[in-house]
Amino acid sequence: MIKLTKLRSTKDRIICVGEVENLIFYYNPFQTSDRIYLFETKAFYGSVFAYFRKMGRNMQARGFSLTIKELYEFCDYNNPRLTGIIHRIFIVLKSVLSDENDRAA
Repeated sequence: MIKLTKLRSTKDRIICVGEVENLIFYYNPFQTSDRIYLFETKAFYGSVFAYFRKMGRNMQARGFSLTIKELYEFCDYNNPRLTGIIHRIFIVLKSVLSDENDRAA
C-alpha cells in the first residue's frame, strides 16, 4: 500500500457506489459531507462491490464505505481485481490530496 502523507485523518472514507455497468469511487473527508470523485471502473466487478458491502458501512443507500484505516488493514491478496482496485484507490487519492493541498497553499 502507498502511505498517504497528506491525509487529514484515517477516519476519512472511500465510498463505492454500484451502478448497473460500473463502480464509482468517491473520497469523503472526515466530518464533512463532501464527496470528491476519484474514478470509475469500466465494468461492474461483483467481488469488489461485495467486499465494500461486507466490510464497509451503508451510506444511506448511496453506496458502501470503508475508512482509510480499514483499507490499510486490507490483506485479501488472493483476489487480484480487488487488490488492483484498492491499490488504484491509494494512487488516485494521493494525487487528489496533493492537488488539494497545492490549492490551499
